[in-house]
Amino acid sequence: MKLLRRTGWTLACVLTACFLQSFFQQPVALPLAVAIAAATMFSAWRPYPALLALAGLGPLSTILFSWGRGAAGTVQFAETLVLAFLTGWTAHRIFSGAPLKVPRSVRYPALLLALAATASGFVHWFGIRAGLPEQTVEELLRWYVFRDYLLRTPGIGPVAGAVGLACGMLLVLAAADACAESPERRRRVLLVMVCGATAAAAFNLRRVVQLSDGWPAFFEYLRDSRINVHYGDKNAAASYFALTLLLAAGLAARNLVLALVTTAVIACGLWLTGSRVALAATIVALPTFAGVGWRRAAPGSTRSIAALAVMAVLVGGAALYRWYPATRNFAASRAFAARADFARAGVRMAADAPVFGVGAGRYYDLSDRYASETLARLKFSRENAHNYFIQILAELGVPGLVGFIVLIGAALRQAAGAERPPPLHLTALMVGIGAYLLTCLGGHPLIVPEAAFPFWLAVGLAAAPFEPVGSAGWRWRTAAGLMAAVLIATVPWRATQAMRTADLEHVSTGFSMWQHAPDGMRYRLMGGRATFYVASTAKAVRIPFRIGLMIRRSVEVTVFLDGREASRLMVTADDLWRTLRVVIRGNREATFTRVDLVVAEPGAAPLGIVATLADGVVMVGRPEIEH
Repeated sequence: MKLLRRTGWTLACVLTACFLQSFFQQPVALPLAVAIAAATMFSAWRPYPALLALAGLGPLSTILFSWGRGAAGTVQFAETLVLAFLTGWTAHRIFSGAPLKVPRSVRYPALLLALAATASGFVHWFGIRAGLPEQTVEELLRWYVFRDYLLRTPGIGPVAGAVGLACGMLLVLAAADACAESPERRRRVLLVMVCGATAAAAFNLRRVVQLSDGWPAFFEYLRDSRINVHYGDKNAAASYFALTLLLAAGLAARNLVLALVTTAVIACGLWLTGSRVALAATIVALPTFAGVGWRRAAPGSTRSIAALAVMAVLVGGAALYRWYPATRNFAASRAFAARADFARAGVRMAADAPVFGVGAGRYYDLSDRYASETLARLKFSRENAHNYFIQILAELGVPGLVGFIVLIGAALRQAAGAERPPPLHLTALMVGIGAYLLTCLGGHPLIVPEAAFPFWLAVGLAAAPFEPVGSAGWRWRTAAGLMAAVLIATVPWRATQAMRTADLEHVSTGFSMWQHAPDGMRYRLMGGRATFYVASTAKAVRIPFRIGLMIRRSVEVTVFLDGREASRLMVTADDLWRTLRVVIRGNREATFTRVDLVVAEPGAAPLGIVATLADGVVMVGRPEIEH
């Protein structure tokens, strides 16, 4: 059994280290690279202090990395910190050899979800291989793991979805194990989480101050703007602030002044995100928390507490509906209709793949197939489910959703039964997790690393046992072993199916991420070679080209369809867009036709330049498909 544990931790350590390697391949400052390496080693030596540092600094990672000249806006900084911690922690587990001090009701669902996510990513790898048969395994590993993973270049989404969920499960286990049998350790981590959230909210307030030129402008920005300086998804940030606002309120039992200050600052941060769903969840959660606290202080007043809590929710909801600025968001009816359409699309995805799902992180890529009319109406190309429960159902199937619910339920049950009555900060933790889950009904914060990892950390803290955990019985081990065996045994079959039915419509290589030209055209930069796919049912594809902004010489673009030359175009240095129409005459038995673009100077060999966000030879606009 000990050998099996060490083998599992060794595999986990190798995988997290491989993805962490992507950070060291980026043009980051040497002090930052040294700091991440040191954080990894420190996590292996002292996991609990490293967990404290992660809880406090994780929400500020973008700010800290930008101060350290860390190529802000390109690298996933929060995930870098988590990968560094998990690489060190799993290495610590290898050498310690001790079993996890985590209740089996939490341990096995977390491990099985991590295994399901890993298997999903592995299966998706074969779908990628089907679309890029000429690329070597070494090249694909460099693009998707060792070099580009933390850059989130096109095609990384499903890989990131699988890795993110697996890392979240490891973080649950790490937090529960580190704080097991030590209520004081858990309280300290919660306090550090609140301090980190307060600092994050303060930076958002600082941004409002910078934009304002006086008190009237300050209050106008505070009322009407939606701001989160740390990352782009403001709804996900709102879920994070809803969770930490409850954690801050839980400090009142020990330090009322600190609780008042932190809740006020975090509440401002929550308001600035502008998420109506998160505000509504908080309006429900705060009276619930206050009612539980009052009941502890005045036993026997359950009816009065329930009546006041309901009244507070109704008054708060009415105030939000009446005074919330209408210009901040889409109309509520429009937003609700879109979410309902995306939910139906997720259910249809799950109906097509009810057991294993369509794959972790793949709802976004497949959304245009299941919700095309809604996307066209909203003028989006693709979108997520805006309901994480539906999203995980679609991506990991019914077993994935059940595993997620069982994991959360087991963690909350563990926290609820820890002490009688539970301390106020533990009550706040449970209600905060509940508020976060309410936001998941109207959003998808768990696919945003910066918002997901604090939640998984909170779940791990809730699952930390107060008493020693006994060894799992044979029934638990047998059931978990059988489910793990099924997941592993079906991977070859699923991989074969993925290769046969690979959806290559959004697979591309050799391009930068999407950008906007000065004239408003959306484009991607390419260097010497690039590849994308077009459905073989299409009649033709129209591809806009323009010389790169930093290039002042003419080049020739040659287009190949399934390896056969189809057309050529001279792209000159006159700053004009030129559109090349290519007739699709590929193999009609294939689902997709491969389109290769090769750039060269007239009469010369193809250029060896690799495209980045700032460097490339040719700007390629969005292809227009003719059916």
